[in-house]
Amino acid sequence: MDRYYVPGVKADGLMQRVGEQFGKSNIEYAVSHEFAAQRYAPFLSSISQIRLRMIKSTKSQAVISEIGARSVVEGSNLGIIETDAGELLFRNEIDTIWLASPVQVYLDLMHGEGRSIEMADHLRKERIGF
Repeated sequence: MDRYYVPGVKADGLMQRVGEQFGKSNIEYAVSHEFAAQRYAPFLSSISQIRLRMIKSTKSQAVISEIGARSVVEGSNLGIIETDAGELLFRNEIDTIWLASPVQVYLDLMHGEGRSIEMADHLRKERIGF
């Protein structure tokens, strides 16, 4: 995962900016991890990071620069996981933001840290249904 820091915005504002800029540039992406889980089945009071999957290209790198993201080793608020088109097939658009499928979000959370496992369990019960 490539880590970036975008100054001066909280997660919701950052996600709105990313969604708008990627949409204008026709860049396919899918938000995953905590932010997507929170949209599917609210669990936490706040989210501090956005992690998304996308196919990297020169166009996507230009948009990342346009939103003011700078590469960091720690203290990131935006994580980008390079993916292929197959992992974007079952994404869902909710409030103009593309979210990874609930199953993909669940799997990503299961490999996470902190409260990710609890959030994965909540998502599984509330949205996936097993």
